[in-house]
Amino acid sequence: MDIKASIALLVIALVAGGCGSDKSAETTGVAATATTPSSEEDDTAPASASTAGAEITIGAAVEQYTRIVAPANCAVDHLNAALDSSTTGSEAMKVVVPLYRAAGRAFGQLANDLRAAQWPADVSNEIETLADASTKASLAMRSAANAHSVDEQHAIVKSDNFINTMNAVDSSADIVRQKLGLDSTFGDTDFCAIA
Repeated sequence: MDIKASIALLVIALVAGGCGSDKSAETTGVAATATTPSSEEDDTAPASASTAGAEITIGAAVEQYTRIVAPANCAVDHLNAALDSSTTGSEAMKVVVPLYRAAGRAFGQLANDLRAAQWPADVSNEIETLADASTKASLAMRSAANAHSVDEQHAIVKSDNFINTMNAVDSSADIVRQKLGLDSTFGDTDFCAIA
């Protein structure tokens, strides 16, 4: 299996059951990535202490959660669109490396935003678990972006560490969505329009 196919399977699995969207590549073109910030800010450092348990309604928490997860889901949508393309080898690396970086930044920001927001008491522990998993996903995505070759990137995304990290985001997000009473995959939500 080539790198494009194996990465696609991992990232699509994350989107279908993780934070995300099952939006197809036709609505999230790769060209939109030109607006992605290029700085390598350290957004993986934990944000200040969460105000978990503060008074907030479930309705407000649902809106907040959807807004907070949108940028990471949009980044994954762009990555999936690129992985679905017919580009392979070093040409594919030129396309997916910046997208992995963008996903890494988006997951780091996701973790910080989850921690900084107020949440109902009955979901605050699950939010912290999702924030921790998102921090690890940020590092995993950046690791894939830093690969020096197709083979190295392939090894990274096929590794147990990468797969387990993405599965942790997936299962944590599923629990949060269940607690908030959300659909398991947000249906056809266009997260790029929200982000």
